[in-house]
Amino acid sequence: KTLRPEKVREIYYRLHGKQYNSVPAPRGVKNGEREALADLSDESEAIDNRLNQGLSVSGSQIDASVDGDAALAYLEWTLTFKNEKGWQQEAVSQIQLPPNSVVSRLTLWINGEEREAAFAGRERVAQAYESVVNKRRDPVLLTTAGRDQITVRAFPVPPNGEMKVRIGVTTPLYLEHENSSLLVLPHFNQRNFAVSTEHAVWIESKKPLEIANPAFTSENKENLFAVRGKISNVNLAKTGATVRASKSTEVKTAWAHVRKDSDEIVRQEIVESTDAKPASLVFVIDANAKMKAFQNELAAAIKTLPADAKTALVLTNGNGFNLETAAPNSFAGNPNEIAAKIEAAEFDGGTDSIAALERAWDLTETMPNAAIVWVHTPQPLKLGSADALKQRFMRRPKSSLVYSLQTTNGANTVEKELDGFGKVRTIPRFGKFGDDLKSFFARLGQNQQTFVAVRTTSRQADLPNLANAKETSGHLVRLWANEEVSRLLENNEDKNALDLAVKYQLVTPVSGAVVLETAAQYEQFGLKPVEAGTVPTIPEPEEYLLFAVVIMILVWFGWQYRKKIQTNRIANEYR
Repeated sequence: KTLRPEKVREIYYRLHGKQYNSVPAPRGVKNGEREALADLSDESEAIDNRLNQGLSVSGSQIDASVDGDAALAYLEWTLTFKNEKGWQQEAVSQIQLPPNSVVSRLTLWINGEEREAAFAGRERVAQAYESVVNKRRDPVLLTTAGRDQITVRAFPVPPNGEMKVRIGVTTPLYLEHENSSLLVLPHFNQRNFAVSTEHAVWIESKKPLEIANPAFTSENKENLFAVRGKISNVNLAKTGATVRASKSTEVKTAWAHVRKDSDEIVRQEIVESTDAKPASLVFVIDANAKMKAFQNELAAAIKTLPADAKTALVLTNGNGFNLETAAPNSFAGNPNEIAAKIEAAEFDGGTDSIAALERAWDLTETMPNAAIVWVHTPQPLKLGSADALKQRFMRRPKSSLVYSLQTTNGANTVEKELDGFGKVRTIPRFGKFGDDLKSFFARLGQNQQTFVAVRTTSRQADLPNLANAKETSGHLVRLWANEEVSRLLENNEDKNALDLAVKYQLVTPVSGAVVLETAAQYEQFGLKPVEAGTVPTIPEPEEYLLFAVVIMILVWFGWQYRKKIQTNRIANEYR
């Protein structure tokens, strides 16, 4: 019997717990046959992890500027693609962005000059890219590929040559506490090229920064804080470079002008709420093969919970193991008993979290004030329908909270399916997996304060207390616009959403960005590259470096002036 390619991929994943194209092709399988297996119907996911020969990223730097009081950041990821072969190649990648962020800049170096992108409707920029690619010219295309994910295509990386692009990302920080927030860096989810260099990371702020990774250096020079260092692509994909930013507790409001010549502003308020301490916890644990590396840390962390805590356990199914505790079955007991079950469990193959989450949801309906703790690896393939799970959340909007903790970075189709359904809260990783788990469990043992940034438009005159209101950069306006685009799309106002996305130069589900080689090509497709003065640059969120440079120049001129006066005075004395 001949199986469809997607069924073959699913069988391989269930057997091995990883995608078939994450390993070299078996002997006797030709490249063309292997590529056919990766030809998915969803173009955004049709990226074969089999690397193109001779194609690599030879240079990578991530520069970021953080405004801790406004809980936002702007970062630029500059990538240099290198082609060591004698023919043109296309570089294709899927990039995971920080949560709730938006691409606000795209550039390509053409003949040594950095060119800005044009932002327009998704179909129009894709059509322009394909047309120019067919003529073997120089475009780069960027579109969204799901929640907090983008697809980047660059062609041609010239024979025995290089191609350089820059991606600018506007991102809110994850509000961890009243006085701190987290910046998660982007990383590759999928790619068709090797990464032959480390990523050079440099992040600055006027407030203290902290990073757990020992490979990074922390600095404080003239009240300018920085963390910088190099990190391998493997470690970047393992949550190895999350940055903690400080925030002033008295600053509750941030604002920015919509336009420089207008009194209209975007206003951001930090709203605080309290989640009651859960009376019971239902653990949903991924029994995937990749989870085995975290098995002992997970069990040890659960043992730190109070001995009398009410807990239950559901393991994911699909690998044929753990039948007593795998969905649709479950186990109830104290934390030590739960930990013992995890220590004895078999972690192998690939599993699906949907059935386990359904079972956990049903358990919480019989347990007052319960919460679901979902600990999992990335799940790159959709193995079943999430409709019944989403229905539960839709019909019971006051359902239990679901806390999602992922072991490593990577695409997760279940989280993507649950986007907008239920109260699913992703817990960002900061350090080691076991330490993060213990810290999270300690917070679960008490009433939890949560902080949310609410952005609205108003007038500057309406700000209640300017002393405690922080003026920040135009990135706050971009974050508001991105949220407004999502709201318009939910109301089926696609045209208004597209107009707003193009106005603020954002890559959204209805808009994309493309860089073309010549003015004639832009004109052919009715596109216009953005003006240089309207694009964000590092370090826009807090323009401290500009101020520092200005001050240094003024000091230098003052010193030169005083030196000239002193020289003239001495000369006059000797006349």
